[in-house]
Amino acid sequence: MLRTSDFPITRQAHIDDHTVLHRRFNVVHNIVDYGATGDGTTDDYSAIAEAVSAAGEGGVVVIPPGVYRVAQPLLWPNRPFTLLGMGPGSILKPDVGPDTDAIVIGRLDSSQAGFVARDFQIVAGERCCRNALTIYRTTRSEFSGIFIMAGATGWALWSEGSISNRFQVAVRGPSIIQNLDYAKPANGCAFVDYEEVLSSNVNQIDASVGGLDGDGLYMDGGRSNVVVGSFEMNGRNAYIAKGRESIYRAIYCEGTGGFVFEGTHNCEIVGLRDSNTQLIRCDHNALRSCLLRNLSIDADCHGTLLDGVNYLDSLVDDGIDTIHSRVWQGW
Repeated sequence: MLRTSDFPITRQAHIDDHTVLHRRFNVVHNIVDYGATGDGTTDDYSAIAEAVSAAGEGGVVVIPPGVYRVAQPLLWPNRPFTLLGMGPGSILKPDVGPDTDAIVIGRLDSSQAGFVARDFQIVAGERCCRNALTIYRTTRSEFSGIFIMAGATGWALWSEGSISNRFQVAVRGPSIIQNLDYAKPANGCAFVDYEEVLSSNVNQIDASVGGLDGDGLYMDGGRSNVVVGSFEMNGRNAYIAKGRESIYRAIYCEGTGGFVFEGTHNCEIVGLRDSNTQLIRCDHNALRSCLLRNLSIDADCHGTLLDGVNYLDSLVDDGIDTIHSRVWQGW
């Protein structure tokens, strides 16, 4: 039986004044009214696509509790709309194959503002898709209360060229959930620039990622992003950042787990804690003009604390506990 406690993001869906206004003007569309069964077996793709098409610009599409299998990729229209689940009981189950993205919001050929997707789960089995949730070139949008436990071969969340968005996402490895066929994704969350034209800037990323065998959080480029949350990985790296030279602070990180930095500049790293593998690995010329402060490192950590420190040119604050002496060689 699915419990609210299984869903780590506790904010529940609610009908606010904005949604009531949409309902009054007949732009709220429940996917069940369009034939979705929610039985976990029937392909509900056509019913969901029809509801989205009928909603129009600014409309609301509601996912009531149920398990909605989709055997084709859900490509949301490039216009403002709201996709509203009703908490952990609202589950999308992609089944599109390992080389196809399951749910795609936005397009690469143009930017769009005003998307809202919140309060639902994406749960599916091994090799169900490439990326479970893909977001292209959105701005001033919200993606919150989304729990992903699907066997994606790529990433649970892939965001490309997105600016000024709010993300609140949880990604998890195996746990017991309603006897569903599910699996863990290969990697957690990725935020990357669109080619070299449009950076992923000024996003608020609140993510909880754990129990995976790949990478937790990957950021390539971007400026002035805020990252908070928890990253506890079984396998490779909890955090990877690849940045460019910039006068702006690239990343602000608070309360996170292990990190890997590649060419990251002008960032502030706050409140790191021990992880199962590497705490911090700095590749060649990794950290320049960065601030590290209030680090807390377990004295019994068996992973690499700081590797490649000869390439560091950064300030380390006084609030650091238990650093192995070899960390500072070449400082």
